[in-house]
Amino acid sequence: GCMQLLQVVLNNSELELTAPQVTGLWEGFSSGTREDVDMFFQWLHESCPVDYGGHAAVTTYYGAPAAASTSATVKTDTCMTEEALEHVFLDLVGAQYDMKTLTEIGYEAIEKLFRYINGKGKNLLYSSHATNYQVASSVLIGFDVLMKVYLLSRDTSIVEKVSNFLITLQVKLSPA
Repeated sequence: GCMQLLQVVLNNSELELTAPQVTGLWEGFSSGTREDVDMFFQWLHESCPVDYGGHAAVTTYYGAPAAASTSATVKTDTCMTEEALEHVFLDLVGAQYDMKTLTEIGYEAIEKLFRYINGKGKNLLYSSHATNYQVASSVLIGFDVLMKVYLLSRDTSIVEKVSNFLITLQVKLSPA
């Protein structure tokens, strides 16, 4: 449908959505059914390729340009401006969405945005792939969003995932 067309256009062009454009999409989908919201989260997760998908030999921070030798196989840019990414994560999903109704795909999109935004800010330092990282700062952008998921989600598998992620963040925190 329309989201697949938007995904194809954004992934095959230099176009990036701005915060007001993403707000319009969010308002349209979030006012619909749970399936509509999941469609937005699915689009957000799939069309904004903000992780390295486990590619080896990349020593960088999450969201940074990949090494020249792997740049042909790794798309690190996103379908939104940096401002729009933070806006959708903090202001739209983080502040407005009822986490009680969050589904697996919604959580996956939230965690992906958290990792990306904190990688760009060098709060999370990645080496080789997305699971090998160090937490460089105890002040993480959107940590409150993860806590909101943990405290409000009614889905036990999501609570377990976010709990494990929060524990991992603590364990990987670098000594100051």
